[in-house]
Amino acid sequence: MALPADQKGTAARPATSGVVGGWYVTPKGDCIPAYIRSLRSGTTFLYKALADVLPVAYLRQYDLLNYSRLLAAYKAGTIPKEAAAMDEYWAAVGCTTRLLDNVGASHASAEEHGFMLMAHSRWCTNHLTAATSQLFSQLCAKLVTVQECQSGVVLMKNPCDYGLEAEILRLYPNAKFIHIQRDMTSCLSSMLRILDDVWPGVGGMDPWLHAMLTGGKYVAALFIMLDLIAGQEQTMRQVALNLVNTTPVLKAEAACAFAEIRAQEPHRVHELTYEELMGDPQGAVQGIATFLGLEPDAAQLAQLGGRVEPRQTKPHPYIVDAMKARAAAKAPQTGDWRNLAAWIIPSSYHIARRGVAPSGSFGTADFVSKLWDMGK
Repeated sequence: MALPADQKGTAARPATSGVVGGWYVTPKGDCIPAYIRSLRSGTTFLYKALADVLPVAYLRQYDLLNYSRLLAAYKAGTIPKEAAAMDEYWAAVGCTTRLLDNVGASHASAEEHGFMLMAHSRWCTNHLTAATSQLFSQLCAKLVTVQECQSGVVLMKNPCDYGLEAEILRLYPNAKFIHIQRDMTSCLSSMLRILDDVWPGVGGMDPWLHAMLTGGKYVAALFIMLDLIAGQEQTMRQVALNLVNTTPVLKAEAACAFAEIRAQEPHRVHELTYEELMGDPQGAVQGIATFLGLEPDAAQLAQLGGRVEPRQTKPHPYIVDAMKARAAAKAPQTGDWRNLAAWIIPSSYHIARRGVAPSGSFGTADFVSKLWDMGK
């Protein structure tokens, strides 16, 4: 069967996609995007569990790092050899787990499509919009092709898409959402602990994160700059304050979006709590399998085991302090959460390099200015 060549394009000038012998289809046709939605609520754990148990396509680390030549490698039959070489590399550098979430690092690691959108879209956009939908459609089509996914279900996760459910459903009317609910304090504490996990130590940045980020050296430079200006504690306290000011707005927007979708198309949304997921992973995955209309692999499902204990359960002290400060403020400041990504989830390194955010009131320049005042 002839396969199309890898397409190259940008959000502004997308490549042309097509159908060849049932392959390289679009999500609006044969593919069904299934989104795992939440913020720091066991999404990565669930993402990998579903990928292992269900007959779905998903974004592997190999696919992400080889996106521009993915179809060519599939056609040449070199993916298994290249994937093995990638695993040997991680073993050689001593990277067995990702510091970000304590998940194993390998070619099959389940990754976020925001990394791919940022690397290949014209404006380094890290979330799904009308402008990046063509690129996202091509991604889904490639994954279905190289993973030979007969179900057509493409499992996706990207925290920077959170709160955009209505727009995503407009772009992909057959999309489905798996929404994990978790209490606000735990979400915020887990988000802040990202900095604890990825802050460069004596050995430098986590090698997995450096490989995932487009221009990882610039992200490392940003961390070093913040360390010199104000130090890790002051940086994290400012991040905590901004998280407390903005994340509740985002979660409220997402809650409204899910309420509207449930009211109109309840079959599009499956909801569970973080406690249900961690307390009974097998039951949670079985429920999602029924929701997606898929049959789980019994052996893989059994390997999930019983209750999973979270790494951290106590509220982060900086988050507690920030919540007290917000409660005492007469007019707490809010802003666009996605523009915080340059220093919360540092995948938007390009914003840091320019020193400004495209829009909103929480650009990196403003943030660094506050840190500079603290450090004086």
